[in-house]
Amino acid sequence: MNPKNKLAEMPIRPLLYTMAVPLMLSLLIQSLYNIVDSIFVAQLSETALTAASLVYAIQFLMIAIGVGTAVGLNALLSRKLGQKKPEEACRAATTGLFLMLGTSLVFTLVGLLFSNQIAAALTNGKPLPPAPKCRLSRRSRHFPTRPSVQIQPDESGQAFILNIVATDRLGLLYAISKVLAKYDVNLQTAKLATLGERAEDVFLIDGEALHDDATLLQLEAELIEALLPKSN
Repeated sequence: MNPKNKLAEMPIRPLLYTMAVPLMLSLLIQSLYNIVDSIFVAQLSETALTAASLVYAIQFLMIAIGVGTAVGLNALLSRKLGQKKPEEACRAATTGLFLMLGTSLVFTLVGLLFSNQIAAALTNGKPLPPAPKCRLSRRSRHFPTRPSVQIQPDESGQAFILNIVATDRLGLLYAISKVLAKYDVNLQTAKLATLGERAEDVFLIDGEALHDDATLLQLEAELIEALLPKSN
């Protein structure tokens, strides 16, 4: 067997193992790297984890360009080798190598020169518009539900349980989320239930604002205000 053209002469099963196993291992290592990196960064702070999450978008773009170029190059090499044109296959491989080096250089320069601008563009989100207050249905007007908000510490003492009872309407969860975001309250889990026109929602939340009694009372008052529907 000619070692320079094993794609054309090597048996299918050994060739499949030779080509597929290294690729599978590389993808596994890449996935494990992302998982371990996220766990390590998350132990530093939430800001660090957010920064790592923003970097993943750029990383996936680099991977997409690299994998796309490699797939196209492999197809071209297979075609040239199948046509018995080893010289053209060598030129294609050389071109692909320089193309990958050029792509790496471009990403390196972009990262060095425009990293701050890219980070600002990814994090420069516009403020949320005011939550809409929709009119009540006829059934809700006849059987109104008085809004209720209760925030209590959970059993661990590290998080809080937010219980909300209100009349179900369009935009209710949006109104709740907007108030929580205003106070930098993080949402861990949520349990939503709707009984006819009555909404009974339970949220597991945490945040620095919840440990201040005055701020906690203000948060409850704004949640009550957000739960009130538009009067007819």
